Amino acid sequence: MNKFTYLIVHLLQIVCLYFIYVFNDFYHNRLGFMRNTAYFQEKFASKYSSFLWLIPTLFLLLAIVFVIRKKTLESLVFLIESLLFSGWIFFFSLEQFEIYYLIAGIFALVLILQLVLVSLQKRKVA
Repeated sequence: MNKFTYLIVHLLQIVCLYFIYVFNDFYHNRLGFMRNTAYFQEKFASKYSSFLWLIPTLFLLLAIVFVIRKKTLESLVFLIESLLFSGWIFFFSLEQFEIYYLIAGIFALVLILQLVLVSLQKRKVA
C-alpha cells in the first residue's frame, strides 16, 4: 500500500475521533438528538451491555497477535489504540458519559480502520 492510502485512513480515524466531540455537543445542545440518543442508549444497554467487554478484548487479542507476528509501527499503534479502548470500556460507564455506546461504536470503527491497515501491511523483515 502506498503512503497516500495510509494518510487517508489515518485522517478518517482522526475525523471519527472528532465526531465524539461533535456528538457530545449535539447531545448537549439539540433536544431531538438527545432524546433519540438517550432512547437508543437505554435500548442497547438493556440488551447488549453485558457483552460489550467482548469487543475490546477481541481487538486487544488481535493487536497482540499482530505485534508478535508483524512487528510494525502500524501494529504497535493498533495495540495502543486497543489498550485505550479497553481501558475506556472497563473504567467508564453510561452514568459518566451520556453517549457512552456511541463513543464505543466510534472507537470500534477507528480500530477496524487500523485493523485494515495492519492486515494489509507486509511483514517487516528483521
